[in-house]
Amino acid sequence: MARVLKEYDERKTEFLDAARELFYSLGYEQTSVNTIIEKVGVSKGTFYHYFKSKEDLLDSLVERLTEQIMVHIEKQLDDPALDAIAKLNLMFESSANWKATNREMIIVLLEAMYNDKNILLRKKMDDRTVVVAAPVMTRIIHQGIDEGVFNTSFPDDISEMILQFMMGFREKFAALFRALDEKPENKLAIIKTMEMNEDAMERFLGAPKGSIKFGSREALEKILR
Repeated sequence: MARVLKEYDERKTEFLDAARELFYSLGYEQTSVNTIIEKVGVSKGTFYHYFKSKEDLLDSLVERLTEQIMVHIEKQLDDPALDAIAKLNLMFESSANWKATNREMIIVLLEAMYNDKNILLRKKMDDRTVVVAAPVMTRIIHQGIDEGVFNTSFPDDISEMILQFMMGFREKFAALFRALDEKPENKLAIIKTMEMNEDAMERFLGAPKGSIKFGSREALEKILR
């Protein structure tokens, strides 16, 4: 039984790796299921044994990436030398650095997520982000309250609200980023929007002004290049 499960996982990983490469090189919309199965060298029936659709495959790919990011972040957050603000900023910085390193994947995701046909996919991705990230953020918020740097009466509930708020920031970012080639001035608008959202998060948490950063400007420059 263990051998069969391993083979299943290996084949699924093969599909995900092939799809990621094709999405990068061809674009999400231009990559068909047939293109994916030709690259993997299997039948269409085998593909549908693992995934209901191309959107389902993308969903699995995002899930894998999200889990990889969070595992990396949680290892760093175990450092007892880090205070709550440092840990929260580390979460944002790690996410920003991943986006800078995987800029092509960000373009693929935005292309897919903001296609009108994929509203459900976007909702599922948002829900997963909350499930994965909220418990980590809640621990950080409790630590910040204990340290006296955060002031909120709702430490167990505000994490989800913050994450939902950040998804609104992502919506604005996506709209500006996707039009960046035609409107280079959007770069300044993105920076301004990020600074506004940093300020709003400080108010949510009762944190000192200027303490929350959504990642370094260096990482942002790499994403916006």
